Amino acid sequence: MTVAGVTISPIAFLVIQPSGVKLMPINHASSLDKLLDYIPDLIEKTNSMMNRCMQNKKEETEKILKEMQNKHNKNMKKQEEDKEAIEKKIEEEVEKVEKSKKPKQDEKENKEETYEFEYDKTMEDE
Repeated sequence: MTVAGVTISPIAFLVIQPSGVKLMPINHASSLDKLLDYIPDLIEKTNSMMNRCMQNKKEETEKILKEMQNKHNKNMKKQEEDKEAIEKKIEEEVEKVEKSKKPKQDEKENKEETYEFEYDKTMEDE
């Protein structure tokens, strides 16, 4: 009878994630090997952090733009209301002036004119 023995020692693990598959070695020959294994993770994390920062800035910018647009719309509405109020005041003043002129015209029309004549008899005698 012959007996044989087999030994299995893992040298790396495959890590399967939704973002991708990674090969993680168990033993590193040097610190440099270990550092090189972590560089892709570092780049990925840095990239995601930068994307979040950019997204936050974009949302903040959009918020500021909306606030500015709302302010602009309110200012335009107020200007329109002010314009209408001024036009109304002008119309009222014009009506007042016209009303104040009408009684004077009516007085002139209603006023009877009388003329006085003098009759001189002396001129007739000549």
